[in-house]
Amino acid sequence: MREKADRFLKMVCVVLALVSMIALFFFLGQLWVKGDPQVQSGRTHKGMALLYPTSRTEEQREGTPLGTVIQYRFLLSEQSWDTNLEFFTDHQYASVYLDGEQIYQSRAGAESPVRTPGRGWVIVPIYREDAGKELLVEIIPVYESVRKQPVDFYLGSEFALLYSQLRWNAVPLTLCGVLILAGIMILVMCAYWIMKKRDCLGLFSLGVASLSQGLWRLLENRFLLLIFPEKPVLLFYLSLAMMMITVIPLTVSLIRSEDWFSNISYGVFALGTELVLMGQLLMELFGPLELWQTVPVTRVTMWIGVALILVNTLSSLSRKNPVPFSFRKLMPLLYVVGLAADLLHYYIQGISNGLVFTMMAFMVYVLIICLEFVKDYNDKEKALAETELQLEHSRITVMMNQIRSHFIFNILNAISGMCKYDPEKADRTVVCFARYLRTNIDIMQDDDLVTFHSALRHIEDYVELEQVRFGEQLRFQTDIQVEHFMIPPMLMQPLVENAIRHGLNPRPEGGTITLRTCQEQDWIRVEISDDGVGFDAEDPAGRQSVGIRNVRFRLEHMVGGRLEIRSTPGQGTTATILIPKKEASL
Repeated sequence: MREKADRFLKMVCVVLALVSMIALFFFLGQLWVKGDPQVQSGRTHKGMALLYPTSRTEEQREGTPLGTVIQYRFLLSEQSWDTNLEFFTDHQYASVYLDGEQIYQSRAGAESPVRTPGRGWVIVPIYREDAGKELLVEIIPVYESVRKQPVDFYLGSEFALLYSQLRWNAVPLTLCGVLILAGIMILVMCAYWIMKKRDCLGLFSLGVASLSQGLWRLLENRFLLLIFPEKPVLLFYLSLAMMMITVIPLTVSLIRSEDWFSNISYGVFALGTELVLMGQLLMELFGPLELWQTVPVTRVTMWIGVALILVNTLSSLSRKNPVPFSFRKLMPLLYVVGLAADLLHYYIQGISNGLVFTMMAFMVYVLIICLEFVKDYNDKEKALAETELQLEHSRITVMMNQIRSHFIFNILNAISGMCKYDPEKADRTVVCFARYLRTNIDIMQDDDLVTFHSALRHIEDYVELEQVRFGEQLRFQTDIQVEHFMIPPMLMQPLVENAIRHGLNPRPEGGTITLRTCQEQDWIRVEISDDGVGFDAEDPAGRQSVGIRNVRFRLEHMVGGRLEIRSTPGQGTTATILIPKKEASL
């Protein structure tokens, strides 16, 4: 009844919260439409106005990059306020003349390693007394691809230009900011998970891709170029660098461990794309080819990437035995759809929209991947917590098995008898028993790996205590070829105990237990064998005791090792512990 009441109360709270949000947004909508005061003004704000040239001519001129200069002529009308001539250049130099007098010029730096001036704004003040004068603007293109590119000229204040660019670029700027912020947040999360020794290479790559893609599009935005007008070349090559950086982490984020072919193809594509981009940059810097002459190569590379994503995604979805479905598989297709929408917009409108749809698709991609990664991480944390709980339970179980009451009673009873006829042996046995108990108690407090030397000493103490009962019927020998390694505690004793109880005890004459260690390539091998009665290997009952299950579980989850048991009736049993060398190293 109480649980139902709590559930009902939570539902009421959720409903009230939703109703409150709806009412708040409705109220804000009313304010947007009707809440502002009515303002009447007899004057209108003079913002930006297009300035139309009276003529456009193209003439040949030596000493220019293409041997061509494009001239625009204007006649300034009467002005009642001071203003600016403003226009955007895209890999073009510019000169401005007023009645034949040069008032502005941009040209290549004497020591500049590149020929392009980048992309940027030209803002030339126009004074009141300039009314009626002829204005001549010379545009000098650097690349053939921008030779016929139209230039829009504006008259207006710097604030009006800034405000208009902010309005026109509000959506791309917002998307860039979200991508950059998302990238930073993902990298911070990855830093936290790396400190907790969690594998997050895929998410880290996605964070770098989000950050670099946001910076790439931001550095090409006309609003940002208006904020930093002094460094157009630096901003251009920074944006180019961000585009080059984006390719590899974006490709790495697409790699899935379950698809070998996709991993290889994406890796080869990432490497090939980086080589193409580096080649284009080097040719631009050292002169064989201009950057824009190699644009077709970039487009071909891009379409190869699109085709690769389509093929790999469709192949993954149509596989006969596919990995369980996940929205992550469809996310690359969403990126392709966004890119196709941007290309369609460009061909229909004749102007780029700044890859808005691609960025929106990538934002959704980042969100879905992050949500799935967090879900996977939480599942792994839950599984890890359950594993640690099972390890704790297995440790207690093993420890309790080793110090069970009848074993302690038998040892104490034997010591009591020895005190009468062999006090020295009784004293040695007491010391051995005390050391054995202390080791078990230490393991209750700390279950970390121990050196093989200390584990061997513990086994020797246990065998010595058992020899108090069995005497010469129990023999123990070792063949130690490697001893400098780590091993989980309480791992060998259950195997030795099984060998004594199930292998040697049924034989009247007893037998021998042999402990061997050796190194095989990347593994440390520990063998515990006996020449006892053995058991039928086809019957798994003898290998599924609580002690054996605990040994397997601890070995697998503490060091990534495994346990193998071989037995032949009438000949004996061999239990083999295999520990990865890297996990066993001191």
